[in-house]
Amino acid sequence: MGETQKTYNKDYKAGQVIFCEFEPGTSFYMIRKGKVRISKISETQEKILDVLTEGSIFGEMAILEQAPRSATAIAETDTSLIEFTKENFKDLLSQYPDLLASLIRILSKRIFEAKRRLSVMQLKDEESKLIDAILMLVENIAKKDPDIINEKEITIAVTIEELGNWCGIDEKKTKALLFDFQRAGKIDIKPDSIIVKDLQDFVRIMERKRKFAKSENESQ
Repeated sequence: MGETQKTYNKDYKAGQVIFCEFEPGTSFYMIRKGKVRISKISETQEKILDVLTEGSIFGEMAILEQAPRSATAIAETDTSLIEFTKENFKDLLSQYPDLLASLIRILSKRIFEAKRRLSVMQLKDEESKLIDAILMLVENIAKKDPDIINEKEITIAVTIEELGNWCGIDEKKTKALLFDFQRAGKIDIKPDSIIVKDLQDFVRIMERKRKFAKSENESQ
């Protein structure tokens, strides 16, 4: 296996870019050692999406979707990676059998998130889309920290533009709806986050909206 490691291992120093947003994706990676920062970079500003640790897999969606990279990956610390390409994938799976289980878990999570996002997009009115997108992002946080649901206030690390993108609403309309929520005391808006003041209030609103939509559909 030593020869394989020499061939497929990639080592990066802290701060070194592994790949950039928008470039073609021809490989994905598993972290053997160290940490990797996943970011969106706009001009001189960096928005950190996640910091991945040993055993994490990243970059696979560019290969699966045959699309450009959706984010930039940077070595947070000195990092050692295993690089997977279409050419070496079968060979590496035979040498790292646990990897297949990891990939299945990751892809299952991606499929669930895609279906959840589709459920947001299928809502008819924009207020419902925005509220359900907020609930979806809280659900994602709760997967890592279940106790967050019991907190009085929940901070979502998302900008107004990013939230609008999640539910397919332009930034101007998203901003107007969020400011309405803020005036009603339901949220606080920060430059790089949204603070949900009363999660259960949003849950109740969505339950009412879904019941109303269901009764409308049944009456047609």
